[in-house]
Amino acid sequence: MHRFPLLFACLWSATASAGSITAPGVIAGPDSGPAKADAASAHYNPAALGALTGATSMLDVQIANIRIDATSTRNGGIDPNTGNAYGLSSARVQVPAFMLGVAAKVHDKVGIGLSITDAYVGGGDYTHLEEGTEPPFTGHQRYAGVQTKLVTVHIIPAVGVNVLDGIHVGGGPKIVMDMIDALQASDPLGSEGVGIDGPYSMDSYLAASASGMHMGWNVGLYVDRFEPVRLGVTWEHNGTFEAEGTGTVMVPNALTTVDGSVTVDALTEVSFPLPDVLRFWVDTDLNEKLTVGAGMDHQMWSACCGGPEGDIFIGVTSTDGDAIGAADDIVLEIGTDNYSPRRLWSSSNYSAAVSYQQSDKLWLGGRAGYNQNAVPNYAVSATNLDFENIGAMMAGRYTMGKLTVGLSYAKFMLFERVITNSAWDVRDEEDGHYADDRFSPKTPFKASANGTFKGDVDVFGVRISADF
Repeated sequence: MHRFPLLFACLWSATASAGSITAPGVIAGPDSGPAKADAASAHYNPAALGALTGATSMLDVQIANIRIDATSTRNGGIDPNTGNAYGLSSARVQVPAFMLGVAAKVHDKVGIGLSITDAYVGGGDYTHLEEGTEPPFTGHQRYAGVQTKLVTVHIIPAVGVNVLDGIHVGGGPKIVMDMIDALQASDPLGSEGVGIDGPYSMDSYLAASASGMHMGWNVGLYVDRFEPVRLGVTWEHNGTFEAEGTGTVMVPNALTTVDGSVTVDALTEVSFPLPDVLRFWVDTDLNEKLTVGAGMDHQMWSACCGGPEGDIFIGVTSTDGDAIGAADDIVLEIGTDNYSPRRLWSSSNYSAAVSYQQSDKLWLGGRAGYNQNAVPNYAVSATNLDFENIGAMMAGRYTMGKLTVGLSYAKFMLFERVITNSAWDVRDEEDGHYADDRFSPKTPFKASANGTFKGDVDVFGVRISADF
C-alpha cells in the first residue's frame, strides 16, 4: 500500500517555540505573561483582566527566522544521485507570529478582553538544499516532508472577575482556525538506489491544502493581594487540530497502467491533538522602577501525544471518496488512512525577566530562559525535531501620550543533537532498538534520524499599544 508520511516541526508562537523550542517572552514582550494585567491577558491569563484599571490595546508582530541543518541519513547514508555520502539538508523558515489584544475594565470587579494570535504555527521547508542540487526533491529529507506549513489562529474572548480582595479568576472559550499546506514525496516500493530508470523515478508527490476549526478553552488565577508581589497561574486547553481540503497526487509512469504519469485530484484530511499548557509566573517590584519575575510553561505533550493516540492522521481519497488506485490508472492503491508518528514527552520551559521603567516615556526589559526537548531521541527526524536550548530577549518601548511603540530582538541557541539507531531506521524488533509499525513500515522506509542536527533562531519584533 502506498503511503505518504507527513511530518513537521512546529512552533508555539505565543512563546515562540519549534517543537517546544521556546523563545522567552516573544509575543507581547518579555514582561507579558500570567502575572501581568494587559491587553494580552485573554491569552496569557484571563483572570488578570479583573485587575485592569482602564482600557488598553496591543498589536505585537514578530518574525522568527529559523535555520536547521541536518546530516541525517537513509539508504545506508549513500545518495543514489551521486553514489556519495549524503551532504547537508537545510531548512530555512521565516515564521510570522502576532498578538492582537484589547481589554477593558467594565465594572469595579469585572474586566473583559479579546486576544487573537497564531499560537501554534510551524512547519519545515527543505527546498533550500546544498549547492549543486535542484529543489525540491533531491534532498535526503524528502520523505519526511519537502514542505509543510501549518498555522492555527486562536480567537479568545475572556472575562476576569475579582472574587476577593486581590484575588481574581477568569476564563474563556477558544475558537481555533486550522490551516495546513504540505508537499510530500514518497517512494512506495522502497526502491531508491536500485537504478530503476534513475534513482528518483519511483517518487510520487502529494500536494495538499486543508483548513478547519476546533474549540478549546483558557482559565486562570491571578493574585495581587500581597503587593509588591503578583502571581498568575493558567491552564490552556488547545484541543485537536482538524482540517479538510483538497490536493493532488502525482504518480510516475512506472506505477501507472498508461503511457505517462498520472495526476489525480484528491480529498485530504489532517488531524492531530495539541498539548495542554500549564503556565505559572510571579512578579515583584523591587522599587518604583525595577521589576523582576520568574516562571515556567509546562507543555503536556505526553498526555496528548506520547503514543499512537497522538499520531498525525492524514486521510487521502479520490474526489468520490474512494481509494486512489486501479480506477485511476495507478498500479498501487494509495492508503486512505495514513499516520505519522509523534512519540513526544512533556517538556518544561523556565525563564526569568527584568523590567526597568527608566522614565515616564522609556521602558527597557529583558528575559532569559532554558527550554527542554519534547521529542525523544528515538523519534527524531529532520522534520520531527526539537532542541534543548537557551534563549534571551531584549526590548525597549517609548510612550508618547497614550500611544506606545516598541522594538524587540530574541535569540535562541540550540544545543546540537547527535542521533543513532532511531526508530525511523528500525527494520525489525530483534535489533534491540525501538520498534513501532507506524515508525518503520516495510515500504517505504521513512527518513532516518541518524546524524547530527543543529540550528539557531532569531526573532525580530515590533509592538504598538494604546491606552484609552
